[in-house]
Amino acid sequence: MTRRLYSISEIAGELLRDRRTVSDALRHAKPDGEIRGRPAFYILTAVGALYGAEPAGARERRSLAEASLAEMKLARQRRELFSGEAIASLLSRDFGVIRERLLSIPSNASAMVPAEQRELVYSIVRAEVIAALEELSSPAELLDEAAA
Repeated sequence: MTRRLYSISEIAGELLRDRRTVSDALRHAKPDGEIRGRPAFYILTAVGALYGAEPAGARERRSLAEASLAEMKLARQRRELFSGEAIASLLSRDFGVIRERLLSIPSNASAMVPAEQRELVYSIVRAEVIAALEELSSPAELLDEAAA
């Protein structure tokens, strides 16, 4: 069975609709062809435009979504794409290591200065370390900022 192109008037007659209603519904639809220099449509295109179902557009969107999913799967296999959960886990682990190392700095630094200045050096360096750790305390916020 071959598909036939219909003019807007013919579609209106076949679907028992007003010509203006059909014309308005097809205003944004891409014509499937032409009849005597005027836009022409397959019945399926007209029905989709009139009743809200756009099979050709739905197929196109589905194909694009499937292609996008396939690209993401391939990127994961190539280790070019990682989930947010995996990144958050790695960041959390790394921040834990960094935290422990930073917290050891005040004691190590104060041991390198004369005894009468140790308490002062310890408190100054510890305050700076605590301030730095507070900025790093929320990796989820850092991920949110990076995603924005």
